[in-house]
Amino acid sequence: MLIKKAAKTIYNYLPYYFTAKKQYREYYKIAQSNEFISRDEFDRIQLKRLKTILEYSYKYVPYYHELFKKIQFDPFQFCDFEQLQDLPILNKRTVQLNRDKFVSTAIPRKQIGTIYSGGSTGVPAEYKRQKNDGAIERAFMHLQWNRVGFDHKKRQSMALLRGIKPTKGNYEISNGRLIFSSYIADDSIFDEYLDVLEKFNPDFIHAYPSIIYLWAKHLLKNNIELSLTKLSAIFLGSENLFDFQRADIELAFKTRIFSWYGHTERRCLAGECEQSTHYHIFPDYGYAELAGEYNENSEKEGKLIVTSFLNKAMPLIRFNTEDIVTMSNDICSCGRGHRLIKKVHGRSNEYLIDAKGLIIPANVLLPYELISLFDEVIQYQFKQKEVGKTIFIMKVSDHFEEHHMQKIKDELRKELGENMLITIEIVDSIPRTEMGKLSFLNVSNRT
Repeated sequence: MLIKKAAKTIYNYLPYYFTAKKQYREYYKIAQSNEFISRDEFDRIQLKRLKTILEYSYKYVPYYHELFKKIQFDPFQFCDFEQLQDLPILNKRTVQLNRDKFVSTAIPRKQIGTIYSGGSTGVPAEYKRQKNDGAIERAFMHLQWNRVGFDHKKRQSMALLRGIKPTKGNYEISNGRLIFSSYIADDSIFDEYLDVLEKFNPDFIHAYPSIIYLWAKHLLKNNIELSLTKLSAIFLGSENLFDFQRADIELAFKTRIFSWYGHTERRCLAGECEQSTHYHIFPDYGYAELAGEYNENSEKEGKLIVTSFLNKAMPLIRFNTEDIVTMSNDICSCGRGHRLIKKVHGRSNEYLIDAKGLIIPANVLLPYELISLFDEVIQYQFKQKEVGKTIFIMKVSDHFEEHHMQKIKDELRKELGENMLITIEIVDSIPRTEMGKLSFLNVSNRT
């Protein structure tokens, strides 16, 4: 018993690389070999991967077998990106209505797991993926984290604020990880959390942007300077990261943010680099496209359409993510030839609509000038259930006064315009999602 316990302790202490599954090392090596390829080589890999997944889907996925035969699309003759235009764009509703037909017959059902993706509609969508694909996903994640100092062959400590609940209490330390509960991140617990974080002194922090932003606001508001001598970077994913959040978080923690864009369903993955905040698409992970042509600035904006390479349990071809992004045709100064997502603006339904139908996107709802007025606002959220009307919900500090309210009213009116009826409510708390996220825009069931 003692020998077994000691062996388990040693195993848990080892860096991930030495205990990882075979698939992890295999895909890490593949992705690493393609880190600094040229743009031509990037496109060659993407075309090869597309042909492979198209042929696979025709053979083993009933939905695509039927579709390809119906529209007379021959995946074995695929040799040019333009041929993808012959296939219809896929949406979430089609997948959910034909869910069983999208599941591969080549993989035993017992090896397929179910995942759920909520989205901003509030209605969870069900997808499938292989149960053992976590090691493959981790390989790509670790490689991009390596750009800011992460080393999978070293034991490095990490603090987590991203919806993982400690087994008991508000935080716990396990296997080199400090896990905080992100469900009670308010002023009542901040000082205790910050003291624990300083003593732990992590190499990295891995968080939801909405949660770590609350911490940053607390630090800046109270002129608190943390002593985190080992901190190399803050990893932020699973939510859109806004410019005002990045600015405050980097200022408060005195380190750089590393962010990425991806999906729970393993459709596309792209991360920042050492020199840029643009997202570099992994060529072996998935294919990303936008409708239209690049403009004179080598950019185009629209809904991101993706094709997954890695999720063989439920391949999705030309799937509409509903994410509005700007893609750039430039080559990054880091030397990677990967295609770039320059900006993620948010989901296509992450916006307010005024009485005349004008769309106000999430990324311009709260410009930095307005955010800077919120010294006494702890949390906030826009809600819209009816076009032309919005409720601005706030959780405020004990020092919030009437002149703060008036200033916020004036600035919201200036930003949202005369065609939006604005109601402001002060609440004790703003509910989080099941994953512990805090969204500042709630437009479910809008009419």
